[in-house]
Amino acid sequence: MAQQSGKLLSYEEKDTWIDRLSGVTKLIFFLMWSITSMISYDTRVLVVMLVLSLLILKASKTKWRQVGKVFTLIMIKSLYKVKAIRETEGKKFAAIDEKYLAIAEKLLYSELAFALDSDWKAIQERVRENFSQLSLETN
Repeated sequence: MAQQSGKLLSYEEKDTWIDRLSGVTKLIFFLMWSITSMISYDTRVLVVMLVLSLLILKASKTKWRQVGKVFTLIMIKSLYKVKAIRETEGKKFAAIDEKYLAIAEKLLYSELAFALDSDWKAIQERVRENFSQLSLETN
């Protein structure tokens, strides 16, 4: 039934209406959803999309363990980018953002250190070095 993890991304076949959709249907929906979220600046539209996304996630019977690592990585990357942009603008990084960044880093570095049988600090340095090389361009 399920391919066992240890991988960042994996697929688990389930019997839900979402899994029964064709690949083309899923691709078209994904593209329309992505484009809508990118061109809409209306918070009400984005909130509705967020709620619908959570409902679809629930309907798909996807477990947090399947998407948690990717979510954590995206959150860390986004917070690093926000921090770098705020610093270039001469502004301070919000305390709550600093708190969430520390929590997300701890989760990610701990998992990576365990999976790679490495030191937590070495993983932290490697990730921070890679993130520091990222462009601040938003286009």
